[in-house]
Amino acid sequence: MRSQFPLALGVLLVLAAGVHAADWFHLGSAQFTARVPVTIENPSEADNPAVPVNLLVSKLHQLMPDASAQTLAVADESNVIVPFQISKLSQDHLLFVVPVKAHETKTVYVYAAKNPVEVPKFEPKTSTDIRQAYRSFENEFTAFRMEIGDKANTTGLAIDLFGKTREGQGVQLKNIYKSEYHKRQPWGIDILKVGLGPGLGGAYIVLGDKGGDKLGRTSAKTEEFHVNYEGPVVSNVQASGPVEIDGKKFTVSRTVKVLAGDRALLDEVDVKPENPDDADNIKIGLGLRNLPGETWTEKPDAGYAFVAGDGNQAGTDKLGLGVAFKPATYITMQELPDKTDGGHIYVFKPRKTSDGVLRLHDRLLAYWNGDGWITTPDQFETALKTYGQLMTSPAKVSLADKAETR
Repeated sequence: MRSQFPLALGVLLVLAAGVHAADWFHLGSAQFTARVPVTIENPSEADNPAVPVNLLVSKLHQLMPDASAQTLAVADESNVIVPFQISKLSQDHLLFVVPVKAHETKTVYVYAAKNPVEVPKFEPKTSTDIRQAYRSFENEFTAFRMEIGDKANTTGLAIDLFGKTREGQGVQLKNIYKSEYHKRQPWGIDILKVGLGPGLGGAYIVLGDKGGDKLGRTSAKTEEFHVNYEGPVVSNVQASGPVEIDGKKFTVSRTVKVLAGDRALLDEVDVKPENPDDADNIKIGLGLRNLPGETWTEKPDAGYAFVAGDGNQAGTDKLGLGVAFKPATYITMQELPDKTDGGHIYVFKPRKTSDGVLRLHDRLLAYWNGDGWITTPDQFETALKTYGQLMTSPAKVSLADKAETR
């Protein structure tokens, strides 16, 4: 009598293959032929609201021959699509963000299809807006602005703020600029009067052995601005300008990344000396503007500093400006004596790159009383403490070295 086991085994194998196939993500008529896992680990004690992931399409093509800018999609382990964008820099980049809780590891999958993928139109949660002297960028929570060019009224890579209400989350700059934004609107209001002060995280060159002898700052009149890329989930902008101190010439650049789902700005400040020998004794300062009725809180060992006080713009009662940083980079605080456009400057030791650029990474955060998120300085401090922890223990993103196929 012929054994039935080979037939039964064959049925089991077919069923198993069907189960495996059912585990794959489906999107319209896309015929996905391969997928590669991406692992995102958060080693921090704090939840990370949005870990940015940036993958080269060329690298994905090496792992999955069908991968191209037109054939990719991203989904989580539950087969829920992850909003993504394709942005062109030196090469095409696949960009998305993933929230990861403290000590959690997540896996998402990048899929490649035989045919072009019909990607849903994702809600635009980040974008940019360029008009007159205004160079603006935003996510769903806050809009930011730097003034650059001949018509600028502020200076020094100072970041200005529009606060969005809970009801106004998602309102875009193109609509904000159509309204009288100095008066409270349903979407929110212009919440910070920058003046000639440092605004949120104004960038300075600090010259001196101890980091505080002399300050240099760019002028809005001579700065340039570029949108490196923008999209529904990630936007990246860069502003730069010249600075001269004691006959030494430098270029200061600020690159800001704004993420969907994250209230803080990912900030990078670079100082490049015209003469490489002038890099000695150069530090980088980040300034926070003074506020009426202000209280300053500085916890360098925990990686954050902030000012909280009354709003300096009509229609804003309470306001806070803060910076989070790696504690090991902190040197000192220097106070700006200007009572009108003053504040505090936090001085840091930058990292020197292989091409001689002095670089500092930080996060910038603000709150106001009308956004339905934070209403007290204590709550703001808790949020900044979280970002300080994320600066000390950043997320780790790894791409598998082999794709799964079917």
